[in-house]
Amino acid sequence: MTGVQTCALPISFVFGLRQLADLLEDEPEAALPFTVSVYHAVGAAGAPAEMRRLSRLFGGRWDKKPEGDSFYLIRDLGGGIQYRIRAPREAVCEKIVTGRELVRRPRQPTYDYGMEEVMEDVVEWICPEVLA
Repeated sequence: MTGVQTCALPISFVFGLRQLADLLEDEPEAALPFTVSVYHAVGAAGAPAEMRRLSRLFGGRWDKKPEGDSFYLIRDLGGGIQYRIRAPREAVCEKIVTGRELVRRPRQPTYDYGMEEVMEDVVEWICPEVLA
């Protein structure tokens, strides 16, 4: 598999996943986690191409999910297990400012308990369909 790291970190990571699986299998009375998510972070430089490469390498169906300042490709592996590829949202999607609005929020710094009103951009994100 071209481009996949083969150093000790991935081996120990896979070992850790196997340890978790063994623990859950060997201890039927243990509380099962609601979900387990594995995150793969992609840097801003070349993010769309790298996300595309990884999703094709692993195959299957991927869901797209923008969240905060991140953009995720998510593959549901079943049983509450997810593999998530994350990139900075601005590296993957186009940010379009459609206006400005007055927003009321807690005053910064957080030890000042008052509220403040600030003008913020109203943003629409256009994310490409070709990622997965």
